[in-house]
Amino acid sequence: MIICCQLRFPLLFLHLQWCHAVCVAHGPTLEAAAGGVGRAAAAAAAALPALRSLQKALTRAHEDMAAAAEANVYTLEYLLMCAAA
Repeated sequence: MIICCQLRFPLLFLHLQWCHAVCVAHGPTLEAAAGGVGRAAAAAAAALPALRSLQKALTRAHEDMAAAAEANVYTLEYLLMCAAA
């Protein structure tokens, strides 16, 4: 899960596809083990810090993209205003 901390715009889609594949493949197992006991529950508990790290990285990437989009909207509005003048 170290790769999650290196999310950047050019590779974001690749990382999102990877996260989706991991969640589809292992999600049901982790969900079933979350309330249980034994080795499966221990594995699910061990995965929680990595999943939290992944969530933080994805949230940070979302915030960065939202800020870039907002700046682009502002720039486009400015250019349209200059073209109209």
